[in-house]
Amino acid sequence: MRVLTKYILKLSIGPFIMGVAAFVLFASVELLYQLSDIIVRHRVGILKLFELIYYNLPYFVSMGIPVGVLFSIFWVLSQLYSSKEITAMLVHGIPSRKLVYPFFLLSVLFGLFAFYLNDQMVPTFNHKAMKTISKYVYKRPEISIRENVLTKIDESQYFFVKRYDQSSGILYDVVLFQHIQGEERIITAEKVQKDEGKWFLINGKMYVTDKDGFLKFDVNFSKISLDLKDDLESLMRVGKSPRDMTGDELKNKIKTFRKLGVDPSPWIVELHGRYANSVGPFIITILGVPLSLLFGLKSKSWSVIFTFAIVILYQGSGAWISAMGKENLLNPVLAAWFPNLVFISVGLFLFLMLDTPFAYKLRELLSKFMIVIFLIVISTNVFSNTITLEASNVIYKDNFIHAKENVRIFWDENILTSSEATILVENSKAKILEAYGNVKFNKEGKVYNAKYVKYFFSEKKSYAVRVRGVEKYKSKKGKVDLYFGAENFEKKKGYINLNEAYITTCELEKPHYRVEALDVYIYEDRYLVAENSMLFLFEFPFFPYPVYFSSLSEDSKSPFSFSFSIDSKLNFSTRQEYSLYVDNYLLSTTFETGEGSNLIFTILDGKEKIFYIDYGKKYLLVDLGYLEYNTRWDLKTTNLKLTFFPFYYSESLNTLWFKRIGVSFKTKSYFFDLNLNRNDKEFSINNVFSLSGLKKDLDFTELYISNFRFISSVKKISEEILFDETGSYNVSFKDKFYTTNFSGNLKNESYVSKIFHKFNLPFEYKSDFFDVNFEYNFGLSCYNALTDKYYLRLGLYDAYKLSGNLKFEVLELKPEYGYRKNFRDEATNTEYNKFSIRLYVKSKFLNFLLTQGYDFFYNKMLNDKIMVKFSWNKFFLQADTEYDFKLKKLNPSSVKISYVDSSIPLNYSANFKYYHMEQIPVREITHLVTFQKLKGRVRQSIEENYIKNAYFKGSFFVNKCENILELNYLKKSKDSDPSYTLNYKLKSGDDTFLLGYKSNYKYLEIGVNLKSIDPGLILDAVYNFETEKFKELKISILKRLHHWMFEFSSEFEFNDDGIFDLDDVNKLSVLFYIIEFEDKFFGWDFKENKPNIGLF
Repeated sequence: MRVLTKYILKLSIGPFIMGVAAFVLFASVELLYQLSDIIVRHRVGILKLFELIYYNLPYFVSMGIPVGVLFSIFWVLSQLYSSKEITAMLVHGIPSRKLVYPFFLLSVLFGLFAFYLNDQMVPTFNHKAMKTISKYVYKRPEISIRENVLTKIDESQYFFVKRYDQSSGILYDVVLFQHIQGEERIITAEKVQKDEGKWFLINGKMYVTDKDGFLKFDVNFSKISLDLKDDLESLMRVGKSPRDMTGDELKNKIKTFRKLGVDPSPWIVELHGRYANSVGPFIITILGVPLSLLFGLKSKSWSVIFTFAIVILYQGSGAWISAMGKENLLNPVLAAWFPNLVFISVGLFLFLMLDTPFAYKLRELLSKFMIVIFLIVISTNVFSNTITLEASNVIYKDNFIHAKENVRIFWDENILTSSEATILVENSKAKILEAYGNVKFNKEGKVYNAKYVKYFFSEKKSYAVRVRGVEKYKSKKGKVDLYFGAENFEKKKGYINLNEAYITTCELEKPHYRVEALDVYIYEDRYLVAENSMLFLFEFPFFPYPVYFSSLSEDSKSPFSFSFSIDSKLNFSTRQEYSLYVDNYLLSTTFETGEGSNLIFTILDGKEKIFYIDYGKKYLLVDLGYLEYNTRWDLKTTNLKLTFFPFYYSESLNTLWFKRIGVSFKTKSYFFDLNLNRNDKEFSINNVFSLSGLKKDLDFTELYISNFRFISSVKKISEEILFDETGSYNVSFKDKFYTTNFSGNLKNESYVSKIFHKFNLPFEYKSDFFDVNFEYNFGLSCYNALTDKYYLRLGLYDAYKLSGNLKFEVLELKPEYGYRKNFRDEATNTEYNKFSIRLYVKSKFLNFLLTQGYDFFYNKMLNDKIMVKFSWNKFFLQADTEYDFKLKKLNPSSVKISYVDSSIPLNYSANFKYYHMEQIPVREITHLVTFQKLKGRVRQSIEENYIKNAYFKGSFFVNKCENILELNYLKKSKDSDPSYTLNYKLKSGDDTFLLGYKSNYKYLEIGVNLKSIDPGLILDAVYNFETEKFKELKISILKRLHHWMFEFSSEFEFNDDGIFDLDDVNKLSVLFYIIEFEDKFFGWDFKENKPNIGLF
């Protein structure tokens, strides 16, 4: 093992130095790139430039040590794989895990060296670098004032600055700590600024404590001078940031900050980050060796690629999480150690998997997908969006990609096609996309056409010129296509702005109607606001909308709505509704003007109304959960309820008054309520207690309370006192059941109580051949009364039941014995002592049941019961009858004949009584029919040959036409006139036919609604057979004008004067409305001589 360790360490030195050197060179070039513009602008010499690089070398080397260790691991192991040396070691019994130990030694040595660099050399060199930049690059001492730095002014003073504004020279959020003559002073100020050569503290506080830590005084000030021995700029210029401090200095600063009440998170992260970076080589070894062995890397180029990828993940994640720790978004200690914890967890898992069957399977799987995984990681880190560009002609120049002819661009879920496109690229990231000419933008399945589109990838913001598109709008009739266009389209965060826009449901290039607006603001999933809108019919402006609001959410109301109307007397009335959302509350105000002016104000919490006032109805409602109040001040009625669990109070004031106060508890299992009631006639105390569904496992059995309820009340009416109580409970212990009901009432000097109790004890045994069932019942009834004298009645009974069942293949025998004995005051007519045996024969088509028995109590045979059931295909026949031993004949048989066809579906049955040995054996038949969703019942008298009654209600389909039927028929006797009503409707698509008749009024109603043809027709007529005249007539003609509908409506109600005049006319009007939006209409009512407008 010692030879192997020396051999691997010898091989690792070269790649380690190579990896560290490459990282240092890369970091130095990156530093030169960052400072190049500043160095040239300030004319800094080349020697000072190399001096800056020299001061940063310790930091670069400390950061490069993990890179060197990882690179040496991949390099050496790939070399051993290529030369088959690893195979030779495995053949000679050396496990793969042994290869980790040499690299452990290497990582420990360089980890200690990295800690020394980070803790001692890097702070010193970094501070010198910052002084050099301040002195020779910026050449302005005030710029070197450092933020978040605690500066030691002298042995008794410290100075801290949160933020420094270089342009104004003002320091913000300043803390000054002073120790003077045994006193501790802490001075905080909003800002510090220089005025006439002196520094002043502005708007702050001064806290002074004595040597024992007790507060002597607390002073607020607006402006005081800052008395310092040296100039503040020079003091702050030599202040150190966390990176400029050694470990001991960091620990002292953290203690001082905590004493001053300043957040020390950046210093904690820096201190623990040095410890974590020192352990970094060891973490890299734990992860790198198993990865290299699992992948079996043989190419040194892959060693470089893997080193680069893992270093980006390790150091990149460390920088990001450390930044969160410095801002106290994450625990500072955890932020410094978090990447190490994640990487060592993965590394330990892979290390433990080495030399196991799982490792070889994992290696085979990773080898297949290694290239794909790498490409995904690289593309994720380098580019902000993965963009695919296809075009006939592509030119890449500087930071621009210019594409012409047949341009197709893909990113995320977006597709853009155009004649020409330009992409701006910065730092290998796509920043801005511009597309020209016949642009088609497919975004999330929606297609937009435009002349020009500009898209910002980082902000996901877009801008378009002459855009056209189609959106799905959910109207009352379902989703419809909504066509829109705009001269300018701009999508920003949270809303969309359209200029010179229009919308329509007409798909024509020149739509028959459209709503145009100068400006439209669409707040996503909230509402739409259109300013300066106009409704155009063809090319003519028809109706203006100064401001138009529309809600885009099903659960949200529009912020503003307006409507008006004009009656026949030219009286003008309006309705305005304003809605405002505040958190989860909706505030709605409605103004109604005109003859019936009104004001309504509502506050909704979700869908619950918590405040409502209607001045027209003189009604007020308040519902806050714990407070419920409503009143009608015109009727002088008021209801109030206050609830503060478990107490409540309620009162009601009407013609009578009522008040109640009580306490109430309620859970899933129990309920308790105790209340006091008072009204103008009585005073009462009520109590309710209930318990249900309670199960409890006891040591010896299981308790289950299915129901327990007790109610009591005491009332005082005038001078009379009443007491009532009722209760019941159902309790079971395992297989034992108890049921008790009790009640009682006390009225002045009389008292009555009743108790009913039942106990049940069952037993059951089942097997494949026979079953045994036993049941014992005990009952008690007690009546206790004290009125003019004392009454007591006590009834008791015992009941037993024993039954069995012998089961054969086609035969079952079921013997049963029952016995009941009553005691004391229990009535004897409920006693019995019976034995019966039931024979049941069953087959595929025929079932037969015979029951015979003997009554020992009356010493007689019980009636024989016979049941026959026959079934074949879809037909069923069942007959039940009894043989009466006393009358020596068969009683009437109950017969049921049925037909069931589930394919239609149809279910029919005929039910009747069959009287044996009579001239008319069947007197009446009841027919029951179920066809699809239609149900019916018909009672037919066979004896008198007529239909007594019939009832059908429901629907069924025939040839895709829906038939809806409702029929009521009644005939009281054979010679009487029947009364019936019939309503039948036939629906086929949008067309409807209606037929109705009422025999009592002799009215026939006919209706036709034809919307599938153009022009459409709506006809409703009521004809009176007695007068042989039409009573009502409604005719409407509908003509479709593309997406508009013209409707002519007329309604007539004819009187009996025999003359057709204006009095017979109820309605005569014309109406135009948009088919997809029926609430957008205008028209004229000729009967009322007023317009009908619903354009809002």
